[in-house]
Amino acid sequence: MLDTIDQQTVIINQDTRYYIGELKANYKSDKVLHLSSFDFVQLIINNMDRNNLIKAIQLLSEYDLVIVDYIEELIGRKKTQQVINTIISHCISTRFVFTASNEV
Repeated sequence: MLDTIDQQTVIINQDTRYYIGELKANYKSDKVLHLSSFDFVQLIINNMDRNNLIKAIQLLSEYDLVIVDYIEELIGRKKTQQVINTIISHCISTRFVFTASNEV
């Protein structure tokens, strides 16, 4: 189990559900957002205003923990990865956990 997590943590395991359950239990009183990488990208796109990430950053900053599953689906999507890195760097109080079933 992960006792602590940095702002960005990647869990690579065949059974990430165990770790996600543990994380959610540890953050039970906090605001947790858990979604697939596809839904995460859609959330960002839907909250962009004229290529401005402020709305997406504000929305994600409302959460204490954001868990994004299946991050391997974003391999090769350089622009998407850049946008995600920009968002993470601006969401100072939000912790991000990315899961992958295979090494990325």
